[in-house]
Amino acid sequence: MHIDDFDVQVSVAEAHEEIIERARTLRAASSTGNEPFPPEESGAAEIPPEVPRLDTKSWQRAVGLALLFTVLILAAFFYLIQSARRLNFQDEEQMATPKTAVATPAGAAPKTAIAVAIPLPVTPMLRLYTDLVPGTVVLDNQAPRSLTDGELILDRLSDGTHSVKLTGRSGTATFQFSVSGKAAPQPIGAPSGSNALVVLVSHDASQSHLTANTERATILLDGKNVGDVTAQGLNLPALGTSERQIEINRGRDRQRFVWTYTASPALTAYVKSDPNTGILVLTTGQDGVEVYIDNALYRRKTDRGPLRIPLKAGSYKVRVHKDGFVDPAPLPVEVKKSEEASLVFKMEPAVEVASPLLPSPAPAPAAPAPEKTASESTPTTQPAVPQTATETPAPTAAAPANSNPATEGVTVRKGGGFVTYGSPKSPGAYSFQAQGHVGGFLRKGKLQWYAGYQDSDNYILFSLDGKHATVREVRRGKSIEWNRIPFSADSNKWVAVNLSIKPDSISARVKSEDGSWSDLGSVSSPGRDFTQDQVGLYIPSSDEVSLANFRFTRH
Repeated sequence: MHIDDFDVQVSVAEAHEEIIERARTLRAASSTGNEPFPPEESGAAEIPPEVPRLDTKSWQRAVGLALLFTVLILAAFFYLIQSARRLNFQDEEQMATPKTAVATPAGAAPKTAIAVAIPLPVTPMLRLYTDLVPGTVVLDNQAPRSLTDGELILDRLSDGTHSVKLTGRSGTATFQFSVSGKAAPQPIGAPSGSNALVVLVSHDASQSHLTANTERATILLDGKNVGDVTAQGLNLPALGTSERQIEINRGRDRQRFVWTYTASPALTAYVKSDPNTGILVLTTGQDGVEVYIDNALYRRKTDRGPLRIPLKAGSYKVRVHKDGFVDPAPLPVEVKKSEEASLVFKMEPAVEVASPLLPSPAPAPAAPAPEKTASESTPTTQPAVPQTATETPAPTAAAPANSNPATEGVTVRKGGGFVTYGSPKSPGAYSFQAQGHVGGFLRKGKLQWYAGYQDSDNYILFSLDGKHATVREVRRGKSIEWNRIPFSADSNKWVAVNLSIKPDSISARVKSEDGSWSDLGSVSSPGRDFTQDQVGLYIPSSDEVSLANFRFTRH
């Protein structure tokens, strides 16, 4: 369609004329008052005249009343809710801080009650945490209690001694503790566990103490070394009121525990499964036998049957000892994970190792030296045993020796290097009297005895040269002087010697015939057991020593 099209122009003209005509009609109608168009009929029903018409003010008044009632109802609900909350809050405050009523004397003005904060009762408690779940806990042979997520809290403990036994899927643990008043519960002895590490921490405001079923373990508190736990446990620094980290190091094995503060005096027990352990079942047939594992004394002795010892999987060397019995040879054992290994030691009664060689400690006369033959001038390798006139044996000698007979109860020993009298095998003391013969006593020669002898490169040597007494340790072939004191003795005088042997130390003292005891000092070596090493005399080939009253006494 185009504006220049004739048909379009005709249509526009017709429309223009109709518009003009319409306008004229409307103008004429407005001047005469008539409606230009008849009204269209509506489909709505007409309201009968008898129906009352609603006044506009009436419905406005109704709406206003409805709004007013709504506001009042909402305000009432709000007031009730606030009142209930206020009452609940007051109840909680009364429970937290009870009020103490103050009596008002007759005739006096009433006094306002003063709120006094009464502390909640503080009683000893036991807290137990474990990963041995599912598991049960038996307290004092009562009915078993189930663990809740590996946790059990007992806060109503009566005074006295209590026992706890925990049984889990992969291990067990037992321990005892005592309760006295409001003090923290105290462990009784060390705890025990099968395939489990048991750690007990007793804590109150004044002190803390840790006990565990492991020995030779280092304890770290928040990463700082606080010491090694023993059979008696370990005292800890004040734990305070904050969370603390406790770490137990056993060689390459490290276990960590989190200690949390509680206002009540508490015993906190941690029981952690330790599947990399086994059990050593040790049988001796005797009660009260000491057990050494890798030369470390175990905390318990045998008692009424076999001794069961939990150990980390690995290889160990075990020995036992009891006074009055011969120490059997140490035995190796291999402890395997989650298994039991058995060792059996046969304990034989010991024969008295020595008896007095002289009836009294009075100085004994020197025995004359016999003539030497060519064969005697060379040291032999036959075993030598000090003897008395009645053939009473002294400690067994296992080193070179001497064929000189004993005279008048005096044993004369010839030069032969290290003359061994065996090893004590247990703590004790050697005592004897000695006198030299070559060049006058203690003038040109020396009186020398030794202990802790392992080989010719490792031993402890005690020497008297007439002017001084010296203690030396030969370690890996190198001599170390431990002590040197003045000590003089006249010719032909006897010297009394007392040599004390302990597992970790050796000490000696000497006394001349007319003098008092002189302490030579001691040599210590932690981790070494001197009772298993040799003891004897060192006699150069050109010297002779008379020996009397040789004896050994067990400690």
